[in-house]
Amino acid sequence: MFSKKIRLNIFSVLILILFVLLATGSSSEDDATNGPDKHGARVMAQLFLEDNLKAPSTADYPFWSEDIDEVVTELGNNKYRFRSYVDSENSFGAKVRTNFNIVVQYIGDDEWHLISMDTW
Repeated sequence: MFSKKIRLNIFSVLILILFVLLATGSSSEDDATNGPDKHGARVMAQLFLEDNLKAPSTADYPFWSEDIDEVVTELGNNKYRFRSYVDSENSFGAKVRTNFNIVVQYIGDDEWHLISMDTW
């Protein structure tokens, strides 16, 4: 019915489709059931912190190179404490270091709440 060349092409396309389906991995539903983690808590705490900086675009975040377990602690009940520092410009353009201790909580539906933020 089909020539050998056409059958080979059809077979190749089917193999390619199967490979693409397998390579896409888990669905977004699987990802949603994983819940919050230390990496998400660090990102959200950084966003809350930037709201309090005079010049957030000048911020240097050395904690991105640090081990996450050194700067983020899981407190239970989807709460996380993030403790580190950031260097950024103040109102006068001088680079200053701000130490911080931030507690955030994941409440579901991709929403995080700021529980507390201490800076010094």
